[in-house]
Amino acid sequence: MQAFDAGLSVKVVRVATFSAAHRYFNHQLSIEENKKIYGSLYREDGFGHNFAIEAHFSGPIDPMTGMIVNLVDIDSWLKDVTRVVDHQNLNLLPAFQQAPPTPETIARFFFTELTTRIGGKVQLEKVRVFEGDDLWVDYSG
Repeated sequence: MQAFDAGLSVKVVRVATFSAAHRYFNHQLSIEENKKIYGSLYREDGFGHNFAIEAHFSGPIDPMTGMIVNLVDIDSWLKDVTRVVDHQNLNLLPAFQQAPPTPETIARFFFTELTTRIGGKVQLEKVRVFEGDDLWVDYSG
């Protein structure tokens, strides 16, 4: 079999979506402090979004499969982690009890969760979380 770009790395990006509610609120602060910090993002009842997550993977091309990792595996990992947050109030989830579910902490959550699932099969370079159409955050551990 012909050698594939020995030593070179390829990036694969896969997108998944989920819907969730969240509230910009830190339980360690007073209501007044929360209002001052979060401004118009502070809302008593929170608000919902249709989020998108991009997972960026890299690695060498396997000469037998022609892929860096099987897309079936990537889809399974993404479904596992989005299932936890889909149609949930993120503030009520254990992962967001220490820090409010901002786009930054949501991206960190996904990066951590995906890293535990991939088991060294491929490198997770970064996670990008879109909160709507005009705001995104990149997290790269």
